[in-house]
Amino acid sequence: MALTENHFLANMIDHRFRGMRLTAEEKGRGYSQLSKTNEAFVPILMCYCAEAEPFQEYLYTESMRSTNPITWWSCVDIQPNTSSFNWSETKSDWLKLCAKLLSASATTGVLSGFSKHSV
Repeated sequence: MALTENHFLANMIDHRFRGMRLTAEEKGRGYSQLSKTNEAFVPILMCYCAEAEPFQEYLYTESMRSTNPITWWSCVDIQPNTSSFNWSETKSDWLKLCAKLLSASATTGVLSGFSKHSV
């Protein structure tokens, strides 16, 4: 089974993995797919994967690893004016993207059909 950009992006969005074992090329393909979906999402993913502000340290603790990824993202609360992105304006669409990517079957057919128009 060939992995697609959406597989890499789903791995990066999942708080248990954050793309840590992906190659630079695979991460690049994930970021490219995200950019095609919504360019405003790129800084969110970059800060999140880097465990950088405005994401709080407690979100990355071992105890959080057992949380469902969609629940994890739903609980992320970022205060206005504390980041390079506007979380209040993007959170709803970001959660829709997370739900589509993280609840999809792990087959290439399901994720390859995901596109900008399905968010």
